[in-house]
Parts: sequence; C-alpha cells; structure tokens
Amino acid sequence: MLAEVHGSRLEGELGIDASADAFMLTDAILGSTLQEAIGANGARAAAVTPELADLVRMEQDALKQIEALKASLSNVLAAPQDQQDPKAIRDLKDAIDSLTNARAILLDEIKTRFPKYSDLINPKPLTVAQVQKHLRPSEAFISIYPGRNRTYVWAIPFKGEVTFTTSLLGKSEMNRIVAHLRKALDLKPYMFGDIPQFDLDQAYELYSKLLKPVKDGWKDAKDLLVVAPGPLGQLPFSILPTELVKLDREKGELFANYRRIPWLIRKVSITRLPSISSFVTLRTVPQGGSARKAFVGFGDPYFNLNQLAQAEAEKVTHKTMLASVENRLHVRGLRITEAGTLDSDKITSSHLGLLNRLPDTAEEINSIAQALEADPVRDIFFLLPYTFCNLLIKMEYITFTREFIHFEQC
Repeated sequence: MLAEVHGSRLEGELGIDASADAFMLTDAILGSTLQEAIGANGARAAAVTPELADLVRMEQDALKQIEALKASLSNVLAAPQDQQDPKAIRDLKDAIDSLTNARAILLDEIKTRFPKYSDLINPKPLTVAQVQKHLRPSEAFISIYPGRNRTYVWAIPFKGEVTFTTSLLGKSEMNRIVAHLRKALDLKPYMFGDIPQFDLDQAYELYSKLLKPVKDGWKDAKDLLVVAPGPLGQLPFSILPTELVKLDREKGELFANYRRIPWLIRKVSITRLPSISSFVTLRTVPQGGSARKAFVGFGDPYFNLNQLAQAEAEKVTHKTMLASVENRLHVRGLRITEAGTLDSDKITSSHLGLLNRLPDTAEEINSIAQALEADPVRDIFFLLPYTFCNLLIKMEYITFTREFIHFEQC
C-alpha cells in the first residue's frame, strides 16, 4: 500500500513519506535471532563498568536457562498422558516462574542503570535518517525486501535524497533465478571443464531490476552495505554484471573471457548485513581496547586421540592434498566419518569421535593469521572438542552452566 502511495498526490495530502515509512516496516519485519544475538553482544560490550557487565551477563544467562527449561517442559508435555510425571511438570513450571521473576528484576535494574541496553537488545525500527547518520562518506546503504509478488529496494546515500523502487519480481521468480545462477557457483566437478557457463543474462536481470533503478542513491559510493534477505542471501552481489555483455568464444586458458565482464565488484566493495538494525548496532558498539588481539582462530579439530597423534606425526604430501580436494568436491557441506561414509542422523554429539578431520581449515586459519599479522603460536588453536569448549568457557565466550550445556555439543 505504501509503495502505491509513494509519489502520488495522496502522499502529499496525507503528509507522509511513504517510502521512509515502508523502510521502517521492513526493519521490523526482518528482526531475527541473529539481530538479537548482535544486540546482546553489543549490550555487553557497551557495559563500560564491571557491575553493569555482570548484570547483563546474568540477565542473558537467565534467559538461556528459561529457554532450556521451556524446551524440557515441552518435551515432557508431548509425552502420552499416562507417561507424564505431574511432579516433574510442576517443578519445571516453578523453576521457569522463578527464573522469569529473577530476570524481570535484573531487567528493571539494568533499565535504571543502563538505559541503552533496551535499545541494543530490542531495537526499535530504524528510520532512513538514522541509517544515513551512521554512514561514512564513501558508503551507501542498500535495503532489498522481497515480497510475494514484488520486491522493494531502497538506496540511501551518505548525503542526499533516498531513492526507492518497486520491482515486479516476486519471491518464487527470484528463487528460480538464484538457484539457476548458483549452478555455476556451487558445483561438484571432476575437472574444470565440467563447470557450466555462468548465465550473464539472468545475473544482469537481477542487477537491472534491483540496483540499476536506484543507482542515483549509490552511484557516488565506493562501498555498498547491503541487506538482502531471503533468496538473495544465497547469492554474492559481487557477481552481478553492471552491463549486458555477451561472452566471446573462449580462447587460451579457461574462463579468460570472463575478465572483461563489468562485475559490480569492480565498481564498489560489498558488505552484507543481516538486518537494518544490525548496521546501527555494530556502528555504535564501543571500539576495542588497544591491547585487543587482531585475530583468534580455531580449526582442524581432532575428534579423537588417534587423530591428534596422527596430526603430530604426519607430513602432508602434495598427493594427499589433491586427494583431499577431490573428495571434498563431492561432499562440500557434509560431515564424513573416518570410515569414509556420510554422516547421518545417527551421528550425535556423543559420536563426534567418529568424524573425519578437516585439515584444510588449518591452512585457511594460518593464512588469515599471516595476513592479519597474528601470532601463530598464541592466537591459533587446533584442539580436541572438549578442550575447545573448556577454553571458550574460560575466555567467557560461553557463559552457560554445566546444567544447560553438553561440552560435546558446544
């Protein structure tokens, strides 16, 4: 409705900015668990005194415990009536009520001593002006909201007018396009020649329907901050061409003809964000101290002691690395047991020792550490899962009590 009102005589008569109001609505709709987590971390980081940090941590731990108890209660109530334990149900309800009351007291105290907490943990929908206030001179903010039959796009520059458009591109059609484009990106070839051509026409269609109509709002930017949920979350915007180009016949090395494609990444850098509110939350979190480490990396987990012993003794040869790559082409994103079989629902946290190693993650982490000039001895950890969990708890990345977390599952 707001999109229809936008730019019409009715908008002036009502005295509203229809696109700005619609922008606030999408922020409210797109609120997510991830945004809540970002807000929770931001609240803790913004608690500048130990007393406030302790209060925030206690409130967050109470909430986690309440959620765990509610899940247990749900499981008990799902059992047949003759198998339910009335006393256990009463005890769970009493524990939930007690924790809920305790958390309410904590929230009242935090609200009094730390009023910004409520804004961080439960942010109000943001206005266009608030987003623009936090942009830097080289940046523009793009928000894309896919609806059932239409997609709504906003481009907010560092300074100047916001541009808004409505595209007749619904979720189902967008899903189809994204799935088609991903065939050339998320693939499992035996050799490079098996990689299909990237559909430049379809990629340009997305650009021409989503970003090109609002180009006035980002044409002067060098950095795009993009919120694009739903199917667009599965597609990197860097591979959208900004012009319609036909590929010449391939000559020389494979894929050389793609070099002249005017990819969007050649014009701007692209940062993806989970929601509109998360942008402002991350921009308002206090800067880390000067002593803060640049990087800490965890990877190549050893799922049993035999793997640990093997890792200390092994020397990875080029042949072994090639074999590892060939296997991974077929099973990317799936867990493999040491026996070489695919993981199944029978592999639970108590059977993690059956899983195979992920040796290439060690190479990735070492490369990142080198790029960030981190200390490879002190800042990189290749650990057994149990040791890893203990370390995170000591570092206060995990604050659950033993009653509410299994070390094997953390």
